[in-house]
Amino acid sequence: MLGAALITKYFPDLSPVQREQFARLGAIYGAWNERVNLISRKDIEHLYERHVLHSLGIAKVIAFPAGKRIIDVGTGGGFPLVPLAIMFPKCLFHGIDGIGKKIAAVKGVVQELGITNCTAEQVRSEDHKQRYDFIVSRAVTRLPEFIQATRHLVRKGEGRMFYLKGGELADEIMPVRNTGRAHELSVTTSAGVAGRGVGGGGPVRSGLVDAHIRSCLSEGEDLLPQGLEVSKSQRNSRQGASPHWLIENVIVFVGYGT
Repeated sequence: MLGAALITKYFPDLSPVQREQFARLGAIYGAWNERVNLISRKDIEHLYERHVLHSLGIAKVIAFPAGKRIIDVGTGGGFPLVPLAIMFPKCLFHGIDGIGKKIAAVKGVVQELGITNCTAEQVRSEDHKQRYDFIVSRAVTRLPEFIQATRHLVRKGEGRMFYLKGGELADEIMPVRNTGRAHELSVTTSAGVAGRGVGGGGPVRSGLVDAHIRSCLSEGEDLLPQGLEVSKSQRNSRQGASPHWLIENVIVFVGYGT
């Protein structure tokens, strides 16, 4: 299943306007990608699966309340910024990135799609001074470094961050002082056995899991039906151990701020 039909499969309650915007998104990104390298040339044919649907994994974890302000740090080609702005038209989205050509392209995509709740700006996160209710991002850097570079963008104790990342996360999550939770989008064990995802079958890059949170140990044997809660006491108790969570696409949720 390709194209916008893949989005409506997992989000059947979209409005006519949202359906139309998602349907047009592919061609618009294809045209912009010819001018600015937003997405790998080999990856553009998998735009809806690997970029749009992946970005919307955040919408399976939280429904942003109306009126909230969300910033996408390191938005690059506009992911997860643009899909989330379409999905939550009553929220205000702002994307920042240090590369001017990409920001110009994102602005063009937003304008062509007629998205009115989304803006973009060329600026480094360290130099951006506004505050938001939520931070979103797609694997810009290691989690501890990302938190350090963005915590000033939300109020202390009120910050919520949704970070799309894959791979072995234990080494990144353990040093984080704030409590975090890993939500599985799709999972592949070390033995190559795919977990729940889009459509079943072989390994899937952008599967969505509604109400099931699992951690996968590197041995590929134990799938735990629980969130990966990392508190200070848990970090201390796990020192010396070497667990590895092989979660292909994951959202890490952290409450923080300054």
